[in-house]
Amino acid sequence: MTEFISVPLKKPSDVDITKPLHNVIKSTYSTASNQKDYLECIIDLGKLRKNALWRAFEKYESSLEVIYRYYDQICVLESKIPANEVQIPFKWKDAFDRSIFGGKLSLTISSLAYEKVCVLFNIAALQSSVASTQSLESDEGLKTAAKLFQQSAGIFNYLKGNIMLAIQQEPTPDMSPETLEALSLMMLAQAQEIFTHKAIHDKMKDNIIAKLAAQTEELFSETFKLFQKEIFRAFWDKEWIPLITGKQLGYRGMSEYYQSLVCKNNKQIGEEIARLEFAAEMFKVAQTKSNRLTLFEDYYNKTLQNLTEVKRDNDFIYHERIPDFKSLSPVSKAHVAKLLPLPEKFSSQFQDIFADLLPMVVHNAISNYESRKSDLVNCEIAKLRNLRQLLNGTLASLNLPAAIEDLSGTELPQSLIDKATFIHEAGGIKTLEKTMNELPELLQRNKDILDEAERMLSEEEDSDNHLRLQFKERWTRLPSGRLTEQFKINSQKYRGIINNAISADKVVREKFEAHRQSVQILSMEPKMIANTIPTGSAIQESHVVIELRNLMKEAETLTIEQDSIECELQSVNVDMQGLFLSALIKDGVIDENNLITENLNIAYGLLQNKILEIASRQEKLIEAIQSKHMEFSKEQSSSGSSREQMLCKLALAYDAFKEIKNNLQEGVKFYNDLTQLLIIFQNKVSDFCFARKTEKEEILKDLTSNLSQTDASDSLHIPSHHKDKARIQVSSYLPYPTHDQGMPIPYGVQTSAPYPNYMPPPLPTTFNPYATMAFPTQDFNMPFFTIEFANSSGSCFFKADSLDDIITGTREKLELPNADYKVVLEDKKTKVDDDFIEYASQNPKEIMKLFMMTHDESHNINNNTKDKESIAPSDEAQTSTLNSTATSSKQLNLQSGVWNKVCPDLMDKILKGEMIEFTEKQQIVKKIAKYMVYLKDTKRGTAQKIAEIICKTYPRTFADKIEGVEWNDGIATLRTSILNCANYKTGTKKRKANMDNDEDENEVRRRERDNPRNQDEYGCTQYAPDLPSDENIKSQEERRLKLIDLIALTCNVIV
Repeated sequence: MTEFISVPLKKPSDVDITKPLHNVIKSTYSTASNQKDYLECIIDLGKLRKNALWRAFEKYESSLEVIYRYYDQICVLESKIPANEVQIPFKWKDAFDRSIFGGKLSLTISSLAYEKVCVLFNIAALQSSVASTQSLESDEGLKTAAKLFQQSAGIFNYLKGNIMLAIQQEPTPDMSPETLEALSLMMLAQAQEIFTHKAIHDKMKDNIIAKLAAQTEELFSETFKLFQKEIFRAFWDKEWIPLITGKQLGYRGMSEYYQSLVCKNNKQIGEEIARLEFAAEMFKVAQTKSNRLTLFEDYYNKTLQNLTEVKRDNDFIYHERIPDFKSLSPVSKAHVAKLLPLPEKFSSQFQDIFADLLPMVVHNAISNYESRKSDLVNCEIAKLRNLRQLLNGTLASLNLPAAIEDLSGTELPQSLIDKATFIHEAGGIKTLEKTMNELPELLQRNKDILDEAERMLSEEEDSDNHLRLQFKERWTRLPSGRLTEQFKINSQKYRGIINNAISADKVVREKFEAHRQSVQILSMEPKMIANTIPTGSAIQESHVVIELRNLMKEAETLTIEQDSIECELQSVNVDMQGLFLSALIKDGVIDENNLITENLNIAYGLLQNKILEIASRQEKLIEAIQSKHMEFSKEQSSSGSSREQMLCKLALAYDAFKEIKNNLQEGVKFYNDLTQLLIIFQNKVSDFCFARKTEKEEILKDLTSNLSQTDASDSLHIPSHHKDKARIQVSSYLPYPTHDQGMPIPYGVQTSAPYPNYMPPPLPTTFNPYATMAFPTQDFNMPFFTIEFANSSGSCFFKADSLDDIITGTREKLELPNADYKVVLEDKKTKVDDDFIEYASQNPKEIMKLFMMTHDESHNINNNTKDKESIAPSDEAQTSTLNSTATSSKQLNLQSGVWNKVCPDLMDKILKGEMIEFTEKQQIVKKIAKYMVYLKDTKRGTAQKIAEIICKTYPRTFADKIEGVEWNDGIATLRTSILNCANYKTGTKKRKANMDNDEDENEVRRRERDNPRNQDEYGCTQYAPDLPSDENIKSQEERRLKLIDLIALTCNVIV
């Protein structure tokens, strides 16, 4: 069966799309007529995404339909929401990542366009996989394969020209335009290959098959040139280039084979032989280059058979001269395979989950219509209110209608009683005060929301700038300043709105204070109001009074008409959604401006004319009222001027009360509406910051894991002054910053790595915030295996079982002979007294880690210690304080290190600082000494320093006591015990005989005996059984050293 190349799929990561999408849709359609909650639709989309992206790895035709539906849904959704506001951190891994642990190179971008192009890449990859599995013996299989390969080629070609526009930053290598161009050409070559097989299957003429094969050869030749570029070195699957080379040569031979059949039919015996000879040579070379002995085997056998027959016939019958192959005319080519464009819909069964959502162009048109409509309505209502305010102000200044209702000069005019009743029923001045006091709280709430959003943006940008300063050119993601530009513009707009609202509140409060006293009077009962108003003379009935009363009725009628028109303005409703959808379906575009203008004129034109008419009538009415009032003033006595002034003031207060009440209601509504907008804005900012945080963590993972993906020759250098020792060393250059211990760890250990969940060791003085976690407990039955570095006096320690797992996980990647040898890394440098004492003096906490405890669990001791302290006896308070001081430095951990073999009762004593027996102390000394056995040279000074550090940390526990009384700090005693126990090999015969019964020490001795310290020049013990036939000492050594480098790099063992 013909072998085809299928492109691997990009691996997606699960991500929560529910909350961000729900926020975007809710904020976008919050003012639309459709108020449906789309949460269920979003959940269905999440299920479709998970099913489509992970089912694609099954590589069946049914999987294509699922991923087709998801891609179509993304495209439709993109047209219905503001895609640039979707803040979902989509993470995709490189399809061709060849790192030792696989899947490390990834890219996270909060963009729906990025998700779309990655899904499109997987569609093309899955199409290549499904096409590769089609049967070439059936017509249906050939047609399906040809279609899928051409679609795949078209998709890769489309991505090549659009990937940079979609993501606007450096893509992963599999999505680079160069890679996509090579993949597109390879898919096109395989599609042409299918057409060649189709022609053979359909038994077409030999010259047609020869032309198709010649074109296939040319396409594979172009593909080979692209795949051989320097940028793709070690990028592709190692089997691809040999197979492409084999197919290029094979189809060259096939084209010559079928062209020889054409020559045979034309009785061109000499040319037939020349072409058959060349074809046979091509088939043979194709098998060799491709490492596939069966490639084109049938055609090779047919060629040899035809060549034998035609040579025999030519020797005995024709005797034609065999021409030089180079002199023959090349075979013509027939290019049939095409780059198929992307279809409008991939899926034939697509159903839009968000069918109720309007297309974004329609939604924007409706939003623009609503905006222009709101501006028009507000403008006309403002005209009506100005007219009403002008009329009421004029009447109030003239004390009308109260002046013509004051028949007695002592009683309240009826109009004033009505105004006082209205204010009283409306809650009076207390209502205004209550609402007025609510405004500052509403204002502060909005300011707090906006401040929080700005704080998140500022923190995110500061973090990005800080990391960009540290990592410099390696920090390749888009700067936050570019992405948050629109957020900042919106924030400034909201800040301006809040400032304007503060000014408006000030104006309302000033107006309230100006009319407070008068409104307070109108809030009283009518009798109390009458007592506050001066008395005056009664008015005299005349024709002027009668005319003024008629004019007051006209004014009242005019006011009613104004109120009616205002209601009509607010109640007009036009179905613009239907109009815009019809225009979009009919023309494909919406002539938005003309449609909006036309429909606004139809809906509001008549009402606008009425307002103009009312304005004209009111102007004439005011002139008539002012004229008659002048006549009225002349007729009436002037003795009531003080009463008239009071009535005018109360009338103005009534108008001010209504205006202030409306202003406060509008203010409360404004602040509540603004709160909703600011919450939506804050949610968008929160989604953005979360997406950027996720993206940041993924980039930091890639940066900190780059060491394990870098060629050892680029990272490991042996300084000239160390070449004679040839120790394993790494550069002192750190590709990431260092911070103090206690820095929060942004992510944990990857569980997908082919090695156990061990952690890198704690660093001596600094802590890498981007490393995984601290080093776990060291088992007592396992010796230290260390990697020593030139630029540090410390060592990095590995458990033996962890090391075995690392070797097992890396052997396959390095193509090591199974079970042929193992690598044991041990400390090359001898810790003589001077070196050790200097190091221990500078890093006492590290000595505690090496011999007694680990770093990762020490964080949990503080609380335990505090609990112990609370119940400890008072006479042990000093020791408890000392022990808690040790634990507060995050060094003490009695649950790990040496102590994990100590009985619980003894651990409890040590934790409390209680005295311990000699036998108990010896039990601990043995555990400490077991570790010291693996130091090459344990001298008196070394043991002295260890004893000093331990005894100063636990003064009450390790002090020498006689009958419970301390008489010595215990350093000398502990030093002697450790030294004697660690150097037992030089002890007396009696001592050796006693140790034969000590299981722990016997185990140490057995390991020393079975694994002697015969170190090579690299400081490593090599287990060397018989070498396999394809190995020698030099090649084995090279593999061993490469493995050592990879272990060092993989585990981030930089100290």
